[in-house]
Amino acid sequence: MPDFKRVLIGLVAAASIVTAPAMAQSPGDTRAPTVQMFDNFFLSLVAVRLCDNPEQRMMNMFTRNLLIVQEITVSYFQNELPDQSRAQIFDMINNRALALDQTIKSTIAENGCTDPEVINLVNMFDVHARMDLLNEEGGSQ
Repeated sequence: MPDFKRVLIGLVAAASIVTAPAMAQSPGDTRAPTVQMFDNFFLSLVAVRLCDNPEQRMMNMFTRNLLIVQEITVSYFQNELPDQSRAQIFDMINNRALALDQTIKSTIAENGCTDPEVINLVNMFDVHARMDLLNEEGGSQ
């Protein structure tokens, strides 16, 4: 199991390098970096599933990283909301994912896959897939 503090540091560093689209992060955004990263990962997954056809290898790499980000997000919420059970936290994250899913699907339905925000999300998918979150430094491959 990776050292989650080191992975989180790597995620925050990556988040500062990769500019999130407007729907995922806007000026004055008060979400924790962990939650921002989860949102960005999830939005990029939905966008790439609707607008691109990634290789299976890239999808596997992305899924590995998404699971790490999800676990870090769960741990974050367990610390922030100690009265909530793990199941309740998973429900909360699932509801968040459903809302994000609807947001990006609406954007794509309205503006298509050539929308700059959608293109940014598809590009973020590749960045997220190539990140080596199991590496101690949380660097990229």
